[in-house]
Amino acid sequence: MLRKILAATLSLALLVGLSACGATDNASSSGAGQSAGGLTVATLNQLDAWPAYAAMKDDVADKYGISYEMKLYKAGFQLVEDSALEKWQIGDVGAVPALLGVLNRHLSVVGIAADESDANALMVKAKSPLLKEESNGVLGSADAVRGKAIYTTQASSAHRLVAAYLKKLDLTEADVNLQYASQADCLAALGDGRADIVSLWAPNTYEAEEIAGGAKTLAKGSDLGVTNYMVYVVDSAWAKNNKDAIARFLATVGHEAGAFEEVKDADLVSFFKDYAKADLDEKRIADERKSHQLFTVEEQLALMSDGDLQKSLDDVATFFLQINRFADSNYGQLTKMNFGITDEYLKAAQKLEEKAS
Repeated sequence: MLRKILAATLSLALLVGLSACGATDNASSSGAGQSAGGLTVATLNQLDAWPAYAAMKDDVADKYGISYEMKLYKAGFQLVEDSALEKWQIGDVGAVPALLGVLNRHLSVVGIAADESDANALMVKAKSPLLKEESNGVLGSADAVRGKAIYTTQASSAHRLVAAYLKKLDLTEADVNLQYASQADCLAALGDGRADIVSLWAPNTYEAEEIAGGAKTLAKGSDLGVTNYMVYVVDSAWAKNNKDAIARFLATVGHEAGAFEEVKDADLVSFFKDYAKADLDEKRIADERKSHQLFTVEEQLALMSDGDLQKSLDDVATFFLQINRFADSNYGQLTKMNFGITDEYLKAAQKLEEKAS
């Protein structure tokens, strides 16, 4: 019983304790598309923010009758934490912090921004001997990895990747020297030799390749069967009175997702520089395209009805159980809530699309 109480307390505290993980100055706003109605869309500095950004530039948002401003965060946990302060109304965030938001911040999952499974990777120095071994379908081996220093951002998609990799090698966290750090500190630890393995997400993975001596991928999400969705979340109480605004937003970004294949690389370079505050050349843009899949409204509805999203969030909840961040009662609560998933707003968005066509 004491273990369950402690785990429940930890899960509640996790949003606060880790919200600043990754950087200081966690949020900034984009003045473009300022909404007279005060609607704010919060995102991270990733490709899945493109549809919302593009819709303000090419008048698709106007077509669907919605106006908003965008707020940029460097850490998903800070984004979720700020929902309690009403700093945004629609959030685009990773499944790991989103699930904590469902449990502790009364958020609902109303859409799927992207599949970014392969934007998460375990990386090592280019000359690491781990790259020369293979076991159970992945690079490395239990004997070679045991005792190694692995740096990751705690209770994040990167941490989840570490857990999946260790499981693949029949190891546990106790078998390695696991260190929790911000993504910037993970990069620094790989560069100065403190870390043997680091777990990163893009665009930090690109920075790793530029460190002295270079870095290579040991394993990525698809290698380990880890699906990581970026999801759209809203405050459940706010959503009840703002169904139309949510539906219009989802129709807007769904339209942009459907047109993504036609987007020029130069436009994405500008997006990353102007909004995401990242300097990516066209080679990196090609990597971004490969590691992210954006979804139309129809595709999002299919992922919900087929159970793909539910399975992925169930896997995240199981991960939290494994690292003692959730108690059994937390898991039971989430399953009863269907992990906060609702297709109500996407169905309304689909009707808006039909009217607009």
